[in-house]
Amino acid sequence: MGQHSAKKIVKYLAVVIIIVLIFVFRSKLTNIFTPFIMGAVMAYIIYPITHYFENKGMTRSRSIFATYAIILAILIITFWLITPYVVTEFKTFTEELPNMEGNIRGELNILEKKLMAIPGIDNAMDKMYNRANGMITNSLKELPDRLGAVFSSLFDLILSPIVAFYILNDREKLYNNFYQLIPERNRKTAGIILDDVDKVINGYIRGQFYICLFVGIFTSAGLLAIHVKLAVLLGILTGIFNFIPYFGPIIAAIPTVLLALLDSPRKALYALIIYVAVQEVESGIISPRIIGENVGLHPLAVMFLVIFGQEFFGVWGMLLSVPVAAVIRVVLLRIAQI
Repeated sequence: MGQHSAKKIVKYLAVVIIIVLIFVFRSKLTNIFTPFIMGAVMAYIIYPITHYFENKGMTRSRSIFATYAIILAILIITFWLITPYVVTEFKTFTEELPNMEGNIRGELNILEKKLMAIPGIDNAMDKMYNRANGMITNSLKELPDRLGAVFSSLFDLILSPIVAFYILNDREKLYNNFYQLIPERNRKTAGIILDDVDKVINGYIRGQFYICLFVGIFTSAGLLAIHVKLAVLLGILTGIFNFIPYFGPIIAAIPTVLLALLDSPRKALYALIIYVAVQEVESGIISPRIIGENVGLHPLAVMFLVIFGQEFFGVWGMLLSVPVAAVIRVVLLRIAQI
């Protein structure tokens, strides 16, 4: 066996070992890298604004701080405008809740009488009750861990703008440091591949951001038009969940339709129609134009990747499995061309 072959085998073994270690320690790695992933996403989204200020003569650090100031001002104004409405909606909802509860109990009693006429329904109802009771008990046991996760998420949220600042401020230095790790004979090829990867990530992240903004605004407007309670809040959550391909809108639609159902079945149907209409426009018109061919993956592949990512890496797996697969695809295609 030649020295060149031995080096190749060592490289392949190293890649295999790294992949195995990632899977073994995936939960810890996810916790460690969360603020860095969030910071990188934030850097990609706000880069055009910072670049605009730089072209106007601002220093890089000042352009980043100016961008942060604009974003903070927009968030404060949005919060100031939305908060009174959300508080009023919550107050109205809590005041009407006893009446809703009475109506629901009446409907459930009628449904229970009809179900009891079905043979063998008693055992099925007991099993469902025991399962629901077990889920509630387990949720209460996990409450301290969930509270800890909330505080961890808040810490990540605070840390991510700092990470984004350093990525934007020192981007050439970071790029050059990474570039120096690559053997000189492969640097030209690596530069081409990195440019392709940057275009894919750039297009995907910014595209998804604009799409989620569209979905959030138009869903809120539609729910407001039919007077669904907490319409703005539900619209915002729908926009956030839309980051998860295919499954995100379904997850967001369930509580909205159920909440509308408390008022009337007709309102629930209208809410469902609004979700379907917005998603049809988003998937049929907006997504192809904004994201275009950046991902280049079949819908079945996307669904598989989302499920695979969720199973092994949780929420971050759902969010990042598609862009990561798109990056791998672009890298392999470029290597095959070279």
